[in-house]
Amino acid sequence: MNAAALLTETRRAGIVLTVQGDRLHVEAKPGSMTADLRARLAAGKPALVAVLSARSHLLALAAAEGLPADLVTGMDAEDLAAWGDF
Repeated sequence: MNAAALLTETRRAGIVLTVQGDRLHVEAKPGSMTADLRARLAAGKPALVAVLSARSHLLALAAAEGLPADLVTGMDAEDLAAWGDF
């Protein structure tokens, strides 16, 4: 499963993923994280960190240009993943 699919799955489950430095931070309600999902997140961590970092980078660029954050926050995970590494 790719990073875009994992991000979509976690968002639908109400799980919030953020990047703090090089760490993937997970906010989940009790019971929403299965052992399988935890293992897939761990395996996909490098790609997830890259996609979430891309989102942060694009948000900073949008703010610097005076563009609404909705342009970035409205992007789906596949669009973000298409940006690749910066």
